[in-house]
Amino acid sequence: MINCPKCGAENMIGAIFCRTCSSKLDLDELRPEDFEEKEETLAKKAGAVAQRILVVLISVLVVGVLVLMMLPVSGLVDVSGVDQRGVSKSVSRFRRMHTNKLTSKYRSLTFEDADLTALANFVFGLRPGADPVASLAPEAGSYSGQGSLTPEFLSVEMLDGGKTRLILRALLFGKLPVYCTLLGRLEVVSGGGVTFTSYSAKFGKMPLPGSLKGVVVDNISALFLADERVGRAQKVITGLEISTNTAKVSLKVR
Repeated sequence: MINCPKCGAENMIGAIFCRTCSSKLDLDELRPEDFEEKEETLAKKAGAVAQRILVVLISVLVVGVLVLMMLPVSGLVDVSGVDQRGVSKSVSRFRRMHTNKLTSKYRSLTFEDADLTALANFVFGLRPGADPVASLAPEAGSYSGQGSLTPEFLSVEMLDGGKTRLILRALLFGKLPVYCTLLGRLEVVSGGGVTFTSYSAKFGKMPLPGSLKGVVVDNISALFLADERVGRAQKVITGLEISTNTAKVSLKVR
């Protein structure tokens, strides 16, 4: 830059007259330092521009991730056809399982997706907003949420090939609805009991890598771990056949 000898304003190298006061500039006084100052100034400006671009890109990425997290997902089990009688029947079966009061009549039980979904929300005490099952007077669950997520509705869906899809609708910070989806396989272990092996996880419509999959796994599994009745009930399961919309359970009878 060249400083005007009259007003002191900075002018670009090569300028003949001052851009501020129009006085003629003395090019004979141009020094090597003037070029260094220009290079330093340009480097600072370039750095500032790059920093602003980086901030914009990060902001866009964060907003995009939040949008993907909060987008509604498809595949939620419809419980509109489940009435109080159907839930009562499923609850009665569940109580027999966790109290181990099974007779030969209950050697094998069959549940459909809507039955399992309604039963899960009843047992865990979830109150899923506008969903029809909300009117089924759920029991008081012992799990109120993990961190900033408050569970609201759990969808349980049996798929072809023995797979199971769990979708947990929860409120982020008590206000924003988000969806945690877990796809995996239920398997019976030796001696009775069931394990769940997860294949993939999504937060909203955003697939999660292995390092972040645990966030979804922890939030869904915490529901089951918080209720000891679920642990006792699954111990009497000796066989499991899963097909589309149906789970057939073989039970250990006294």
